[in-house]
Order: sequence, then structure tokens, then C-alpha cells
Amino acid sequence: MKTIHKRSNIDVKQLDFAYHVAKRLDEHRELIEDIEKNTGFFSKLEYQTYKEIAQKQDDYLVYLYYLRMGHQVIECIYPSKFTAQFPYVRPRPSCLSKVHITTSIFVRVMNIIGWRSNGKIKPKQLGDVIQHLTAHRSLINAVDTNTHFFNEQCFWHESHARYQDDYFQYLYLLQNGKAFNEKDPSKNMCPRPSVLKPSTFKQKI
Repeated sequence: MKTIHKRSNIDVKQLDFAYHVAKRLDEHRELIEDIEKNTGFFSKLEYQTYKEIAQKQDDYLVYLYYLRMGHQVIECIYPSKFTAQFPYVRPRPSCLSKVHITTSIFVRVMNIIGWRSNGKIKPKQLGDVIQHLTAHRSLINAVDTNTHFFNEQCFWHESHARYQDDYFQYLYLLQNGKAFNEKDPSKNMCPRPSVLKPSTFKQKI
């Protein structure tokens, strides 16, 4: 993958990956819904840590949606008519608590970046991308280890999880100007889950 110099600013449109940032949020929610529906994973006391991870990941993706779109998430129960012009997202799964990003936080974020459709954000505003990548991988590994969810014949379960992994790597590239190095010992990374197919991430900025 091409290595680039670290950027001072990021165009908000670059937050889109594999179609649109709203699609990444919607697929995360669909994956969590399906895991709970098929396994009850997030309702079990011994897996509450992973429920908290799923909630924080949802919050983070909502935050990225704010940065990209300049308004709060547009929810639709059946977002099958998704387009870039109408980026509907299914509601947050009932097995998770309410979104922790409040309206006041949203307003503060918008005031800070002075949102425009062609606006710029600073790399640090993406937060700790490595933390979110590690959290996503630990969640997928836990579901794979403790359930038969990924053994089912629903190919989109694996693809949703894979695209989220790729998305966090893409955000790392945006933020740092270089591709994420899986073998870097300083990152103390959780390995890419074995249940996921090889990454097809070849995005260049």
C-alpha cells in the first residue's frame, strides 16, 4: 500500500469507506442485532464487557457520522432504500443502552469544526483509532469463541465484521498518513480474528 505523509487536515468526505460512513454504522448495528437474535450473547451476564464494547463502538460510529454529515443520525426501521443522498440508519439495537453522545456534545462538535460539506477536521479528532480496532477484534473473537454465530451460512455476518476491521485500518491511514502495521509490537494489538477472510483493503488517499 502507498505510504503518504502525515496530513494536517482531513476532508470530512474522506470518512466514507466502502460506500458511506452511515453504512458503516448501519452494518455495525445490523451485526449486533443478529448476534443477539441468534445467540443472546449480549444478554448474558458473563459477556457484559463485550456489550459495553459494542455500545462504545456504536457511540464512536455515531460521532463519525456527526463529523461527516453535520447533523444527528437519521434513523429508519427499514433502511433498505439507503443512498448517499438519504443515509438512513437502523435504530440502535435494543440490547444496547441509549446513545451516550448527547445533543449538547453534538452541538459542541459542530461548533468546534464549523461544519461544511467540504469541511476539514484535524487528525486528532478521529480519537484513538487503535483502541477501537482492538475493541472490535476482541468483540469478534469473543463471539466466535463462545458461540456458533459465524458458522452459519449468512455470508454478510463475516463481511460486516470484516469491513468494520478494514474501516478502522482506513481511519488509521487517514490519521497517521501511513498504513497500519499489524506486526508493530509497540501497538500491543489484538490479532485480526481468524474467522475473518483476508482484508481487501487497498484504499489510497
